[in-house]
Amino acid sequence: MDPSILVVGRTYYLVTFADVQQTMPGIEPMVYIGVDVFGPQEDNGAPKYYFQDTPSFSQFGMATEENAPVRFEGEEEDQKPEYDVSGHEAREIGWTIVDLPGAVEVVKKAAALASQLGYPKLKRTQGKWYRGK
Repeated sequence: MDPSILVVGRTYYLVTFADVQQTMPGIEPMVYIGVDVFGPQEDNGAPKYYFQDTPSFSQFGMATEENAPVRFEGEEEDQKPEYDVSGHEAREIGWTIVDLPGAVEVVKKAAALASQLGYPKLKRTQGKWYRGK
């Protein structure tokens, strides 16, 4: 999926997996709110494609509206709780961020692989975890 076909206001899906084998997908609906809507990027100059969580979009509208109290991924919850927005690079579009047919395909592939692997159970991961604090 090419980032140029993203449509502002349309719902896309953030794909994550609970397991390394990718048999346990997590699919979260996110509304596309635009590219570089919060200004140019400081890191490498590559554009960022921004998506907003659906509960805040439904309740408050688009986070790009004037004076919207946006909370970016990684900020403390008590700082700006109304909107959750995440920025993604072009390489993530079509892989981590997919359209509805893409989400269906992810679930189909995960179901087929889970069946082949005997529906593995999620195991506790060993090692140290960084929890951001």
